[in-house]
Amino acid sequence: MKLKELFDVEICKNHIPLSFAKDNPGTVPYVTTTANNNGVECYVDYPAQYTGGKITVSKDGDSADAFVQFVPFCGNEKVMVLTPKNQLTDIELLFYALLINTNKYKFGYGRKCSVARLKEIELLDLCDLPQWIYETKIEPIYTDIKECKCVLKEEDWKEYKLGELFELKKGKRLTKADMFLGQINYIGAISENNGVREKIHTETIWEPNCITVNYNGSVRRSFLSSRAILGIR
Repeated sequence: MKLKELFDVEICKNHIPLSFAKDNPGTVPYVTTTANNNGVECYVDYPAQYTGGKITVSKDGDSADAFVQFVPFCGNEKVMVLTPKNQLTDIELLFYALLINTNKYKFGYGRKCSVARLKEIELLDLCDLPQWIYETKIEPIYTDIKECKCVLKEEDWKEYKLGELFELKKGKRLTKADMFLGQINYIGAISENNGVREKIHTETIWEPNCITVNYNGSVRRSFLSSRAILGIR
């Protein structure tokens, strides 16, 4: 059966320019014609135009790459969005994206992928999908593109209380008897060496990329820790 019998196809609505997406980093996936990272060019601070559970396909490109978008997203004017006419499972969406990708050879210079041409490609009927796909484990999809969860625009710059921007926690109290040489940075209330007093062995750590502030010893000295750490209370 033809793709148009299984999916509604449209050019990404309310699309935004790539330049806007690049200048406004955020948490919503921005899908373009890139063949990498599940079609995600970057993450943007902009309302999602679509819910998850859809397939995106490059429009007017030479490759017509198809990807499944499992979470809400937005995109640009060169992306086609395929919405299933009937509810499909994640594995069914992935298999249809695979089938669409096997048709990429039909598109190229002089015959670019368009909404009209995409609608006419032949796909399997839902009832004809092979049983083995339902026995296939779905691996999580990761991209090299990272979200930007904290964005302050120029108009947002103002005074904030520290607790509005950061989660504040005390360190863990540790005695000399509990300390053994290891590879975890041990943060003390000192004023040098980025706050690292020594390296110890421990199973209790804070996640990387946090700020440490002394409230004893060298009071108010603050440091950025890009590695897992253990701090004293």
